[in-house]
Amino acid sequence: MKKGKYLLPNLFTSANLVSGFFSMIAAHNGQYTLAALVILLAAGLDCLDGKVARLTGSASAFGVEYDSLQICCLLAWPQDGSSIRGPCAH
Repeated sequence: MKKGKYLLPNLFTSANLVSGFFSMIAAHNGQYTLAALVILLAAGLDCLDGKVARLTGSASAFGVEYDSLQICCLLAWPQDGSSIRGPCAH
C-alpha cells in the first residue's frame, strides 16, 4: 500500500485549518467579505477531506482525530482576545 494516499485527506484537513485561521485574521482586520469567502472555502474543504479518505481507501484513526482537532482548534479560538473558550477549553 502506498503511504502517499494517506497524506492526501490530511492535506485537505490542513488546508481547512489554515483557511479557518486566515478567515479569523481577515475578520479581525475588517475584511468581512474576504473572511466570509474563506469560510465557504473551508466548509468545502471540510466536506472533501472525509470523502477523499473514503474514496482512496485511506481513512484512518489519525485522520478522524486530526479532523476533530482541527474543528476543536477553530471553535476554541478566542473571539475577543480575552480568553480561550469553546468545547475544548479546560
